[in-house]
Amino acid sequence: MATFGNGRRVAIVAGVRTPFARSGTVLKSISAIDLGKACVAELIQRTSLDGREIDAVVFGTVVPSVLAPNIAREVALLPMLPKGVQAVTVSRACASANQAITDAADQIALGHASVAIAGGAESLSNVPILHSRGFSDALVSASRAKTLGGRVKALSRIRPKDLVPITPAIAEPCPPRYFVAECTTMSAPWAIGRIR
Repeated sequence: MATFGNGRRVAIVAGVRTPFARSGTVLKSISAIDLGKACVAELIQRTSLDGREIDAVVFGTVVPSVLAPNIAREVALLPMLPKGVQAVTVSRACASANQAITDAADQIALGHASVAIAGGAESLSNVPILHSRGFSDALVSASRAKTLGGRVKALSRIRPKDLVPITPAIAEPCPPRYFVAECTTMSAPWAIGRIR
């Protein structure tokens, strides 16, 4: 276990996870929030941990729900957790759960928490589907229109191309870089060469 300058030690004492499944298959009807809640409830039950001992819940997700973007808060609303427990949501591409674990460990090491639950949840079957700018603008204009004629006029601006949904990409928006190129760039300031 790591010991920090203040003498506090941090340890991972238990873990629970759901099975992985392809998007749109057996877990498609379960949201990331419900997956997270199921894991935390099971973790508490398996460890016989008294929920009142939990000081923080840190959860990561890559594509948050537009209806409930703070997944940690939703998970923390489980009845076995104390009302008002700290709940923090993090997002770090494919390392969101790892970031959650690190952040929870930091809170313990710094003395801000004694017991924390950290994890991550994702449901690529339930990602938000966005509309094009043209479609969104037409809907906003129609909702602001005072008359039926104004609404019809606003909606008449919608073109077939505006109806194509925009799905979020689980990728970097900048041009792709390969691992070797990235390592070369990061090591250059330190004059670290390649070992062959």
